[in-house]
Amino acid sequence: LEMRIRFLNNFIKDTTHEINTPISAILMSVESLERKNNFEEIKALKRVKIAALTLSHLYSDLTFLNFSQAYEAKKDWIFLKDLIKERMEYFKIFLEQKNINLELILENNGKIYANKEQFFKMFDNLINNAIKYNVKNGHIKIMLLEQRLIIEDSGCGIAKENLANIFERYSRFNENQGGFGIGLSLVDKICKEHNISVKVESELKKGTKFTLTWKN
Repeated sequence: LEMRIRFLNNFIKDTTHEINTPISAILMSVESLERKNNFEEIKALKRVKIAALTLSHLYSDLTFLNFSQAYEAKKDWIFLKDLIKERMEYFKIFLEQKNINLELILENNGKIYANKEQFFKMFDNLINNAIKYNVKNGHIKIMLLEQRLIIEDSGCGIAKENLANIFERYSRFNENQGGFGIGLSLVDKICKEHNISVKVESELKKGTKFTLTWKN
């Protein structure tokens, strides 16, 4: 069993290294074509970009999971208002794909002392799930307060009996969607490293709400 586990870990690490080059090449090619054409009218190219960005997100998760030393441990004050807007531009194409309405309530800059790359790795995973497990024509609300961040969606929700286990690595409770069950385990790991409290509220077929709270 130990030999199999070592083999699997080495395979994941080797695969992680190998997939970076083709993903980068695809994204560069798409961006080049975007500059030459009316991207909104090219549905095939849009699908390619969505697929490439999905792979890029998975690559980022695997890198953090297996090569966490690549993410600098340096912390600094982060003002979240503009950075959240910036990240949501990245997710814009995914929101459009499912026609999800985004509501941003950013009442102030909401600062936190954290590692920027790690914080947004956590944020990206929460948003990715809010989109992935949402319904078409659904809704996502992001609310930023001084020391609190709330992400709420109108998705499929999580059964009460599963809520206690959602942060366990490889745990999956929705077989209709892809994924490896590592996103929320990364969220949990990063929150613990930054002393961020996470509260999860969910109801089947109604949606899920994550509330992150911290002290400056």
